[in-house]
Amino acid sequence: MKPGTLLSNIAAMLLAVYVGFAVLTPSCFAVPQKVGDTITDVVVGRNTKGPYTLSYVDFDPGSVRVVLNGRTLKKGEDYNVDAGKGLISFNAVVLNDVLVSVSYNLIPGKSKQNAGTVNVPVILNVFQRKDANVQVTGLYAQDDPRNPDATKTIVGLGGEKTWAQTKIGTQFFVSQRNDPKEDAQTGGTWERSAFKVSSETDTGKVRLTASMLHAGSEFAGGKETGLGVGKEVMSLALSTSPIKSVRFTAGMQQTEDTAGASKGNRSTIQEQNLVVTPNDATTVSLVHRTTETSTAAGSGNTVDSSAVRIDQKLAGNTNATVSFENASIETGSATDRVRTTQANISTAPIKQVSVDASLTQRDSELLGQETQQNVGVTIKPVDQVTVTVAHSAVENASGEKTKTDISLKASPLRNTELTGNVALRTNNAEERFQHDLRLTTKPVEFVKFTAGFTQSGVNENDNVTKSASLELTPFAHTQISAGYIYAEDGSRIMTVRDYAAVSKPWRFVTFSGKLRDREARNDEAVDTKAVQVALSPFDRFVLTGAYQSNPEDTRGLVQLYNATNLGLRVRLGTVGLTTDYCSKEEYTFNRLSDERRFGLDVPVFRNGKLTTGVKLARFLDGSELATRTYSLGYTHNVGSTFNLSLTGYFTDYRQNKVTLPEKSEYSAEASLGIKF
Repeated sequence: MKPGTLLSNIAAMLLAVYVGFAVLTPSCFAVPQKVGDTITDVVVGRNTKGPYTLSYVDFDPGSVRVVLNGRTLKKGEDYNVDAGKGLISFNAVVLNDVLVSVSYNLIPGKSKQNAGTVNVPVILNVFQRKDANVQVTGLYAQDDPRNPDATKTIVGLGGEKTWAQTKIGTQFFVSQRNDPKEDAQTGGTWERSAFKVSSETDTGKVRLTASMLHAGSEFAGGKETGLGVGKEVMSLALSTSPIKSVRFTAGMQQTEDTAGASKGNRSTIQEQNLVVTPNDATTVSLVHRTTETSTAAGSGNTVDSSAVRIDQKLAGNTNATVSFENASIETGSATDRVRTTQANISTAPIKQVSVDASLTQRDSELLGQETQQNVGVTIKPVDQVTVTVAHSAVENASGEKTKTDISLKASPLRNTELTGNVALRTNNAEERFQHDLRLTTKPVEFVKFTAGFTQSGVNENDNVTKSASLELTPFAHTQISAGYIYAEDGSRIMTVRDYAAVSKPWRFVTFSGKLRDREARNDEAVDTKAVQVALSPFDRFVLTGAYQSNPEDTRGLVQLYNATNLGLRVRLGTVGLTTDYCSKEEYTFNRLSDERRFGLDVPVFRNGKLTTGVKLARFLDGSELATRTYSLGYTHNVGSTFNLSLTGYFTDYRQNKVTLPEKSEYSAEASLGIKF
């Protein structure tokens, strides 16, 4: 058994027990069921309205059920869901650690797992009073959305203490990565940990802050904790406001990178800033900044700059800004002096029109002069129409570059939307363009029509795509759709015809199928087919089947293989039987793989369940590699909410029917879950 596997699972379990809250493994968090089953996600509040990521996309939006503290929330009034992106947002802030249950039905042949990662954070205030607090933090998360077996566990301790005008805060985290397929963790405790110590003293007129940060090169929680990865940082800052109209700040920060391509790089930044506000309409800022950087190879540079900025509120809804900056840049033995002048103005002369414009001129002794112009206009003549125009141009010694974007969004009729976009990019003699036009209408409740046109290219070469689709819902449990795509890429022309249907004519039968018929010159295009069926004549019997040929991945690339899946779920009294068969034929490489599973669960004691199973897998590629995995586990329910699971596995390998004893594996896992 790999030590990392057991350590990660036990760490997740011990963390949950320690903080008195359940840490869910990915298999406990919105378990992906077979076709037609309901998915339940657990959303953990993070002091925000969202959006929060769900486990699947393109599910049935009409089947969503959201429960908070035993109360069913109302769509639109309490929350909004985007089934296409797999996101849910709430109309009120969901506080830290508040759990929300989100259930929805999958649409066979359409619903897919979300590319977002699954994570379950826990924050517990173990001690809190007015002048001090201590928090325990835990996170069990999927480390790579493309690899469901790669996980990470992060455990942390933090707190704050206040004395009169001074506050000191500390944070400490240690992490563990785990992937049963490889050794994901190589560093020691120092490399896998992160800590931050900060202090703040505020007398009213003067505020002084200081902090020290260490984030190890192997720390797995850089994004979640906000501490980053592979860096050492020390900072000091002072701010004072002797009178209401004057404010002075000064700061220093030293940073060293300890991981990645920038390992060994160092930087020191010093900045002084004086802000004077003589009246409500005027603000004057004086800034001096020095930046020193060096690399592990020994090279470095120094930038010393001074700037003056004036912000002025003019009549009406008009604001203007002017700034002047002088900078000296030393790189090795070369020195450059750069003078930059910038002017910005934003105005809304009338309610329906807003304009933003800027002009920047930069003079460099080494690189010459550069001029940049930006103009943006938004026009909304009526509530149903919005037009946006943006143009920018950069001119320097290398030539001229321009960017122009025009967008239109209109709703001429109820349930009808028209969008158009024009994008133009020029770089000296090269011109890139793209034109998009899209119409979406829903004239009646059960009909939706979409049409689109796209043209893009470079100079005289262009690609054209035309599309149209029709979605019908003739009955409450039946959806039918058809689509057409014409794509022209130079001399290559392809037409695609899409047909799809989803139906649940009776409570116990669900059927879905889709066909993507591709036609191209020389007949080099393949078709994509998929069929899924679920049959459940009574609650204790579920039979599922699926077939797909040449499916597309999330990027739209066709995968050249055929796959078959069969599944059976039967419950005889208190005994549950599960069997599955799946095969994958990669016909272009003459490869075949298949897998057969059989599982049995039997209730034991009062609140326990004994599970056992076997999995037989084969891979045929000129030779035969087979594996046989046996499992034995026990799940104990703690009340009606929590459950503890312990499972052991044994796997043996066979090459051309010859046992390979040196490759036999033993493994075990433990998990603590919460049920909704």
